[in-house]
Amino acid sequence: MTFGMHLLYSTSLWIKASAK
Repeated sequence: MTFGMHLLYSTSLWIKASAK
C-alpha cells in the first residue's frame, strides 16, 4: 500500500472516529 493510500485510509478512519 502506497503512502498516499495509507494517508487517505488513516484520515478516513480518523474522521469516522471524530464524527461520534
